[in-house]
Amino acid sequence: MVRWLPGLTALRAFEAAACHESFSLAAAELHVTHAAISRQVRCLEAELGQVLFRRTGNRVTLNEAGHDLARSLSRAFDGIAAASHRLSAGRRADRLVIAVDTGLADRWLNRRLAAFQQTEPGLDIEIIPSLRLVDFPREAVDAAVHYGFDDLPPGLRSLRLMDVVAFPVCSPELLTGERPLHRPADLARHRLLDEQDTEWWRRWLALAGETDVDWSRGTIHHDSSLVLDAAADGQGVAVGDNPLAFEALAEGRLVKPFTATLRTGTYYLVRPERDADHPGLDRFETWLADEFKTQTAMSAAWAEPGPRT
Repeated sequence: MVRWLPGLTALRAFEAAACHESFSLAAAELHVTHAAISRQVRCLEAELGQVLFRRTGNRVTLNEAGHDLARSLSRAFDGIAAASHRLSAGRRADRLVIAVDTGLADRWLNRRLAAFQQTEPGLDIEIIPSLRLVDFPREAVDAAVHYGFDDLPPGLRSLRLMDVVAFPVCSPELLTGERPLHRPADLARHRLLDEQDTEWWRRWLALAGETDVDWSRGTIHHDSSLVLDAAADGQGVAVGDNPLAFEALAEGRLVKPFTATLRTGTYYLVRPERDADHPGLDRFETWLADEFKTQTAMSAAWAEPGPRT
């Protein structure tokens, strides 16, 4: 099929001018002159037989026809840019590269991924454990499952997956042992287990109003799985959360001794705004959102929302 299209140079000039509603800013973006942008836009309007801008003195604003064309062009250029970026970075349409928070990859995603791959046998998945938000323009990654708050940099779009809440967890043996845990003050007689640093214990004890427990002392593991496994082995009491500690809680290897629950952050699926045309990623996003929705419902017993401190 032969497609009739206006000249690409005129379309790029118009799209840039429409984005900024300024010929001067469009000229700076495309490294051409103001006159060149104006000329290309007028040529496009003549070719289409439609005026696309309202011109008032030195100002230009899109009219209805201009808005309609600009929306379509932005989607088309985003798709071209995303496909070009994937190819230039050696990325394939049949492979998804997903950066995932390290603990979530180990204790949650890997245990569920086989179900997705059974429904998508032609789509390969590559998981990159990462504690930071990847630099999408520089790294060959399609999306990231990122833990944090609503502070993403520009150029990214996000899907909220699950609010994370934290609370002490321990082996059920500690509830009835020589030093039973009945109230937060009883933590003073147990070893506190920490991930990365002692911050979660400081915040939870402040939430519980407990000032007689020394949150600065304890065993630090730089991995969430190690912390939770140590707690299940009876080595002490850890601060776990609703997605990562869920299976051990459901199986009875861990218990939640206290009711106070601390909201800590949120898991998001993050992807570049320009990467709009990626069917495989769209299917993964839908599946992941459904999995987290199920997880949220199943873990409600351990995830009573509490204040953020």
